Amino acid sequence: MNGTSGTGAGQPKPVSHPNKQRLPRPDSERFAEEMRIIDATLDSPTRLYTEILTDETHSLEQRFAALYGLLHRLRREGRLTQYIELCKKYEAEFGDQPYFDTFRVVMHSASADTKRGYRQALGAARNAVESFPSTPGVLHQQAEIAANVFELEQRAAPHELREASKNVNAAIRLSRGETRNISPPGLGCIWLEAILRTLARTSI
Repeated sequence: MNGTSGTGAGQPKPVSHPNKQRLPRPDSERFAEEMRIIDATLDSPTRLYTEILTDETHSLEQRFAALYGLLHRLRREGRLTQYIELCKKYEAEFGDQPYFDTFRVVMHSASADTKRGYRQALGAARNAVESFPSTPGVLHQQAEIAANVFELEQRAAPHELREASKNVNAAIRLSRGETRNISPPGLGCIWLEAILRTLARTSI
């Protein structure tokens, strides 16, 4: 009698971490897209991400996905100071995750007031493209940072211009022209392509 009643609906296991499997794996090519889809379905995403991130019983992958979710929201809200603080807080733990390079791009470009800072952002963006060559948002991020570097330096080396143009064209193709699939807020992909074509006429 006790045996049957003690293993039924009262067991806490199924609800101990109800969202443990909800977040996608960071090594997925569709990671950012899947995270945005999940984010839109959650009632309290910030609270959920914070709970997962700070609970070390969750897997490293789940906690990193939660970190991505928090940073995505901070960036969308323009809270770059908090974004940078959160990145720095968790860089030692998650810095070797390939997607962390996309966070470094934002850190370097948001706090940069020198050409060196933007060049660091561009280097991180290239690393991200190497890890995720088929992710539209990552490709777009590299091209956008490159355009900022070209504008700052008032020059565009041909090989760097070709690289940025290739990436923005690939981002457009992979996202089927739908700029809502491009993750970093900022310049729209079609407009970015036009800027890069204009820069091509004055490149060295």
